Amino acid sequence: MYLGAFSALHVAAIIAVAMLPLDTWKSTRFYDGIVYHVRMPAILRELESYGEGFDFATDGYSMSAVASFHARRPVAVFGAASSHARHDDILTDFRRLDGRNILVLRKDAPGDAEYGPYFRSVEYREFTLSGATFHVVIGRGFDFAEYRERVLKPVRERFYAIPRYLPQGHCYFCERYFGAPTCPAKD
Repeated sequence: MYLGAFSALHVAAIIAVAMLPLDTWKSTRFYDGIVYHVRMPAILRELESYGEGFDFATDGYSMSAVASFHARRPVAVFGAASSHARHDDILTDFRRLDGRNILVLRKDAPGDAEYGPYFRSVEYREFTLSGATFHVVIGRGFDFAEYRERVLKPVRERFYAIPRYLPQGHCYFCERYFGAPTCPAKD
């Protein structure tokens, strides 16, 4: 009985918070993230004109997952991101994007060093929706070889190298990008 009442209290609180107007959260530091998740269909409408000529990406895993769901198409994670983005390593093969155009959607302003080396040309744009500003990186002519060296190699060292004392098994990431069935072991 106690756990049922305790759970009902939490469910009621969650429903009450979900019913508040979006503007309630405007002064919080995570407002742009709320707008991103709640208004994703409107964000995708802002990007419609790029749909045919660009592969879409974001700079984080949860952003890509939400965008993929609403867009009904894959949205890659561009850059190293966090350990959560490693799931996208299973889904996205950057070799297939070589030479293609990629649009990267971000919640914060991009730096040229994050994108300039990986494209033949890069443009930066932004738009505002419900008071939140979103940044768009328009990269033309993706350079997979440079991305492999500067992004995928460090990702391999940080997230895929396992200690020598553990057994090594087949690794799709190292096989796909580095031609080896296993990743180098950590000392």
